[in-house]
Amino acid sequence: MIKKIIAKNFKVSNWSGGSTRELYIFPEDSFYADRNFNFRLSIATTEEEESTFTSLPNVNRFLSILEGELFLEHENRYSRTLSKFEIENFDGSWITKAKGKVIDFNLMLKNCNGSLNFKEFLEVSDIEIKNQEFIVIYCIDGNITINGNIINKNEIIVARKENILLSSEYSKIFIAEIYDLKK
Repeated sequence: MIKKIIAKNFKVSNWSGGSTRELYIFPEDSFYADRNFNFRLSIATTEEEESTFTSLPNVNRFLSILEGELFLEHENRYSRTLSKFEIENFDGSWITKAKGKVIDFNLMLKNCNGSLNFKEFLEVSDIEIKNQEFIVIYCIDGNITINGNIINKNEIIVARKENILLSSEYSKIFIAEIYDLKK
């Protein structure tokens, strides 16, 4: 299964510090508010200078910055500043405070494992990705071709149990790989 999702189909909602666009959630009939998902990808806008992340026990989080810079403090653990396209992986149950107005990219994993990677293509390139369970690719800038499907800026493609042949020239993408779904 390969599914393309364009920006006008993303679900938009508000949270205490700004707004969020849900790019994809699995299972597709699950709801973030009910916390009954295996994984969720979203883009959030933080409009407040300081915010505290929602507590998400049993959720492994990946966070990256699309615009701006964000100072993260994981209480009693460590702190760091995230710049554009850097990726932070942390436990959703941690008390996490943030400083900075940003647009960020989120991958949340529950009852599964996975990874998030940033890739920039500076020339014409082809890469093959062996798919274990799910691959979700978000086009940050430029456009890419995946198994014959053209994906433009701010669009995603979801592939389930399909190997990917990705062709690109001068683009930036996030690649989320999800595997070991437990339910």
